[in-house]
Amino acid sequence: MPTISDLFVYPIKSCAGVRMDEVSIMPTGFAFDRNWMIVDAEGGFVTQREHPKLALVKPEFGNGGMILSASGMKPLHLSANGGGEPITITLFGESHEALATNASADAWFSEYLGAPFRLAKCDPRILRKGGVQYPERDAAPTTFVDNYGVLVISQASHAALNQKLPEAVPMNRFRPNIVVTGVDEHDEDYFTQARAARLRCDSSIHASAAV
Repeated sequence: MPTISDLFVYPIKSCAGVRMDEVSIMPTGFAFDRNWMIVDAEGGFVTQREHPKLALVKPEFGNGGMILSASGMKPLHLSANGGGEPITITLFGESHEALATNASADAWFSEYLGAPFRLAKCDPRILRKGGVQYPERDAAPTTFVDNYGVLVISQASHAALNQKLPEAVPMNRFRPNIVVTGVDEHDEDYFTQARAARLRCDSSIHASAAV
């Protein structure tokens, strides 16, 4: 039987993830997942593809929001619910309305990355359709994810890949939301439905998947 072995949330697109013991499910996926995103001076989205050091920005939930840390930087506190003026961002060639955060966050990322950047927050009133990189769009709403709201990988698929590589890569390279055990490699590609009584990392909690 498939078993959930890990849960992750990535509050800021392309920054480090947070391992969770329990998560809340929203229409867009996990609560707080990819709710923030760094954009350049023109509003274009910025990721590890252009700035790999974003992977070293570590969020931690606390004090009514998040605390960000990175090498050489003072910690930055972000409110989980705060949102500023409307701004226009561009994500995979599509323009969307979002919210500014605050000048402190903009200055923090600008200093860290060495150029002018802003930290945008997803406006919950304006959500994207999923599957922007696929032939047909999905009606399910999303935040700042690349394509879909919940990403699943199995331990078996990860292990099978590492057997083919000269040097093993860690699971966080794939930025999954849910890691499952108890299935063969790549079986997760064929999940059409999944249910869990509670989304927790607990050996007694099992997920049932229909294929």
